[in-house]
Amino acid sequence: MNKHKSSWKKVDYDQYETFKRLSELVEKNGFTKDNPAIPEIAEYFFGFMTPEGDIRGIYGNQTSPNYTAAILELLIKAGYEKDSRVKQSLDWLLSNRQSDGGWALAFRTKGHNLESFDYDETIEGDPSKPSSAMITGVVLRALVAHPKYKNRPETKAAATLVADSIFTPDAYADRKGAEYWTRFGYPFVYTDLISALDSLSQIEGFSNHPKVKEGLAWLASRQAPDGMFDLRTTRGKKEDQKLWLSLAVNRIFDRFAAQD
Repeated sequence: MNKHKSSWKKVDYDQYETFKRLSELVEKNGFTKDNPAIPEIAEYFFGFMTPEGDIRGIYGNQTSPNYTAAILELLIKAGYEKDSRVKQSLDWLLSNRQSDGGWALAFRTKGHNLESFDYDETIEGDPSKPSSAMITGVVLRALVAHPKYKNRPETKAAATLVADSIFTPDAYADRKGAEYWTRFGYPFVYTDLISALDSLSQIEGFSNHPKVKEGLAWLASRQAPDGMFDLRTTRGKKEDQKLWLSLAVNRIFDRFAAQD
């Protein structure tokens, strides 16, 4: 562990780009650890794990529940759900929640901005501050992906926070505006309406949540006569993104329909 610590004083763009490549391999191509490329990538990320269990580097020496969770989600989907390091990292997430049951960036809860990525010391967060819907939504994806964490009460509590937050501004500066709920990309990186509903559709009990219904109605209103969804995309080729996002939306509707 910690073999890459010397790179933590700056944002690790190599780690970020590797994360993006892994997301393409897993989410679009269905790669698992049976493919020889995946174990190499997995060990690369495990090399950034701290003794506590978080995966550090993209935010320098600051803790990053969102990128820790986003990487874990992909590793779990690639077949690493039984790896003890995955469990350790998921347990780190559960032990580092805000008092309201969600997650936030520690440096944001202390009023710091992005310059904190250059700090040698790790900033300790204030758990009494509100959680971030954007961060909580990303962590929720990792919890839902793991069969032993999906139905835990902490997961249900986080899911409720995300559902209640749909179409509302975030508590922190990162992607604060409510408009970010309707800016989309696939594979998922941040929390938007589709990524949030994707997680919520995999947990029993949210099909009748008023904000979920509002979100589903919004998506339905964007469906074109050809069955595709007319959505604002923020990265990638528009037509390619349109196809993947439409597939994700249809999965959401199918899952919620099965719960009714």
